[in-house]
Amino acid sequence: MKYKLIALDIDGTLINSSNQITENVKLAIQKAKEKGIKVVLCTGRPLKGVEKFLDELSLREKGDYAATFNGALIQDTFTKDAVSHLTLNYEDLVNLYNLSIEIGSRSHFYDTKTLYTFNKDVSDFTVLESHLPGTHLNVTTLDDVPKDINMSKFMMIDHPEILDECVKKIPQEYYEKYTKNTLMDYSMAPSVGFLTMKENLGKISNKGYEVTLRLMPYSNPSKEAYWNIIFTGSHNKSRIEQISNALKVMNEKQMAVADEVENPYETDIADKREKSPLPRYENGYSQTTIWAVRSMGIDPQTGREVFLTRDGRLTNIYSSADQIPVGDTEPKLQGSVSTTFTYKGFSLTLAGQYHFGGQTYNKTLINKVENANLRLNADRRALYSRWQNPGDQVFFKAIDGNIYKTDTKESSRFVMDDNEFYFSTVNLSYRLEGKKYNWMKRAGISSATLGLYMEDICRFSTVKMERGIDYPFSRSVSMSLNVIF
Repeated sequence: MKYKLIALDIDGTLINSSNQITENVKLAIQKAKEKGIKVVLCTGRPLKGVEKFLDELSLREKGDYAATFNGALIQDTFTKDAVSHLTLNYEDLVNLYNLSIEIGSRSHFYDTKTLYTFNKDVSDFTVLESHLPGTHLNVTTLDDVPKDINMSKFMMIDHPEILDECVKKIPQEYYEKYTKNTLMDYSMAPSVGFLTMKENLGKISNKGYEVTLRLMPYSNPSKEAYWNIIFTGSHNKSRIEQISNALKVMNEKQMAVADEVENPYETDIADKREKSPLPRYENGYSQTTIWAVRSMGIDPQTGREVFLTRDGRLTNIYSSADQIPVGDTEPKLQGSVSTTFTYKGFSLTLAGQYHFGGQTYNKTLINKVENANLRLNADRRALYSRWQNPGDQVFFKAIDGNIYKTDTKESSRFVMDDNEFYFSTVNLSYRLEGKKYNWMKRAGISSATLGLYMEDICRFSTVKMERGIDYPFSRSVSMSLNVIF
């Protein structure tokens, strides 16, 4: 695939620790430009903090752009005109500032050129934020901020240990967000030439809750024995309130792609589209809705798949116009469970994650089994688990002269309930205190910890996890020794 654009972050990517672009990087970017590839700098900085690097890399020519304020502002670097500017308003500023006071964090914010803060005791991080890109800093009050401000960025800033405590104070019991002009990655068919594109979604609403439960079933300080259990859970329900006109057109294009007929035995399979429901966005439904044609299963007499149309008729003919919501990948509840038991120097931690109430589309069964290229190495189910004789009650359709030439399309037959508990981590450690052992005192060792760590222990799921040489189990066991002098 020919690359058309390279988007580069600045801090920690384009520049080194000395805030400089090395000659090798400059040469590589120049070669990319000579090949006709657009180079765009993407950063959390304002444009003023990017200008030096734009000049060094000759990225101020006609047709050059830069994404600043974490993508909130996209500017033509030749004219400095704004191509796109997503802003927060005065009401957002008041809400965010009040939240920062409530949780005990300092803050600052930008319009397009100036950095503002309400904190009279200006944070070191605010000073650095101003100094690094050379941005003017204005210490002001909420009353002095113009009511028509277009705020590009608001940041809650402080030392890490303070922010860790602030995060815990953010209201988690219930939240409701309403977002306009949401930018999202819109998945495209591979035949288009690229996998995703940025598109304006429109308006979405999210409602949900988050809970954290901490228990200590056992505590015995005299024996230095403790048992802790932590449970977290979250639920979110999103709803598209209004989609943009651009996405309406995209929906129609995706439906046309879904209706395309492909030969599963093409020798050149690089252009073959793996079958999974293409995204479709409709008012009143979530972004994670699975759209597919309802399947009534495989006809025992013919071995062909039977579909249910929107008006309730049975047919063997697939049409994307019959697609309806058949599931949602967003689980009703998801979270984690962990428990830690400590006794003197020993510590044992077990942790896992769970989710249930959602659905998934089993792409492995349709792409690696039913639509497998039988001229190549294939799963044995591609031949032996199919319909073969009248009366067969099977999951996979037949192979015969009438229907083998067309791939199976996206239907509800491959939509499965996705409930899972993933036992992810076992961590066993023992800590030796230097004051208890003479040999550690002589060696000048304050403490030493020996650890044993295991991950990807096991899964309990309603969907069988299909594994192969391209995606093997990542189960691993590791040991560590940490010595403090």
